[in-house]
Order: sequence, then C-alpha cells, then structure tokens
Amino acid sequence: AWFDNYVLAVGAVTPDAAPADFSLHGPWIGVAAPGERITSLDANGPGLINAEPDRQGALAPVNGTSFAAPFVSGLAALIRSRNPSLNAREVIDIIKRTAHTPESGPNAATGWGVIDPVAALTYVLPAPTAEPKATLRARARPTKLASAI
Repeated sequence: AWFDNYVLAVGAVTPDAAPADFSLHGPWIGVAAPGERITSLDANGPGLINAEPDRQGALAPVNGTSFAAPFVSGLAALIRSRNPSLNAREVIDIIKRTAHTPESGPNAATGWGVIDPVAALTYVLPAPTAEPKATLRARARPTKLASAI
C-alpha cells in the first residue's frame, strides 16, 4: 500500500476503537476498522463463529486484520454502488475524509481513523478545484446527517 496510490492499507481496532495490539503500525496505514471480537462465518463448516479454541483448549475471541480489511472493502463497494462514476482514488479519498481520527490528524496506528460507513455514504463531494488534496482535506466536511451520527 505504501508504494501504490490505489491500495488502502487497513489497521485493526478493538471494540472501543483503540488500536489493536496485533495490528502493525506504520505510515502506510490508511484507515482502520473493527478487528477484535468479530463474529464471522466459520471456515470449518456452516454457521457463525465468534471464538476458537486456543492451545490450552480455552475459547479465544476471533481477531485479526483479515477481518478489518473486508469492512473497508465492503464500504468501498457500497460507495461505488451509490456513486458508480467515482474512480478508485475518489472512493479512497471519501473513506479517508469521513474516518474518525482519534487525534488531530493521521497516525501510524489508525491512519486517517476508524471508518464511518454512514458518513462515507452520505458524504457530499466538494466541487472540483485545482487546490492540493491536503487543503481539501482540511476544508472537507461531511454532510449534516453524517456529522450528527
């Protein structure tokens, strides 16, 4: 992701939106999504799973960035279905602009922040301009509906 404009690296967060201990941190992280205590489809059979036996046989919650990435992929698909004319760069930009950053800007643990599907799907794109993207990011605002959620 660090070397390509069309790849969005995803970090994982806990249910409290704190960076997950197992998620790698670095300047390549674009956004973050839930990656701990996930309920998923069971790879070993039909049905759902929310825990797996650990080495001692105790149940451990299902965790991983492999669960965080599909949240972001699903959001990208929803944005494209709502706005089919958007290109990949624009979809990534919307996801980043509407993410909730825990600090004043991007960081190595969660990038631009934890994704917000409602804000991303209701985001009003700014008018085309020749200004650099950094200036647009500072001025961009989600719609009133998204900011109220």
